[in-house]
Amino acid sequence: MPLASSSLFFAGVFCLFASLVLIGSSMNPRSQSVGEMISDIFIGGGFAMLWAYAGTRRLIWWFLILGPLEAVAFSLQASIVGPHQILTSLDLAHKCNATVTSRSSYSLQPISPL
Repeated sequence: MPLASSSLFFAGVFCLFASLVLIGSSMNPRSQSVGEMISDIFIGGGFAMLWAYAGTRRLIWWFLILGPLEAVAFSLQASIVGPHQILTSLDLAHKCNATVTSRSSYSLQPISPL
């Protein structure tokens, strides 16, 4: 595969899994700092690119290494960031409303008849 195609493919894999990390973190009932979310994005997206590289190059033995390494990376990140408090019901409602509002801003509006 040409370098430009590979670059676009791995960039797409990174963006796909980085967005999945953000979607998953929006459902988390804990408070999260910006640094924690950014490190989650880079760990999730970076390992997704490594998984894709191993899969496309048929480096099956990498799977045995990448699984534990990804778990260690997320565990290390959690120990560096430290514990966060569980959100109160008011804060959790605010977080859920902000998520629903941002997702529903693209809803279709009914068209009135002429």
